[in-house]
Amino acid sequence: MSTDLFQILKRRKGLLLGAGMLLTLGWAAISGSQGLDGMLEKRAQIKQLQEENAAIEAENSDRQARIGRLESSPTEQDLEIRRLNMVKQGETTFMLPEEEKQKRHAAPKRGTKGKR
Repeated sequence: MSTDLFQILKRRKGLLLGAGMLLTLGWAAISGSQGLDGMLEKRAQIKQLQEENAAIEAENSDRQARIGRLESSPTEQDLEIRRLNMVKQGETTFMLPEEEKQKRHAAPKRGTKGKR
């Protein structure tokens, strides 16, 4: 009877070996860096990059709109000049030391009620 079992196993050896190799290759394909885990990771990276691209496109659109306003609006140009601490030709600028600026901002305004 043991020889019968041995003969059966011998005949099915190729089948068992093939099935084992197929399972091993299947496991490697699913769990490897190019498998299911890798695919899910790549999808997450793609989603993140798409979000970054959308944010950059929105920022570019805002900047294009700002450039358009600066090109067409003298008021917008004046505001930008002031923001950059620049002056127009013929204007006089007074530079105060930092201490003076702080004192002026801390002093109460004229016409307002202060402590008596």
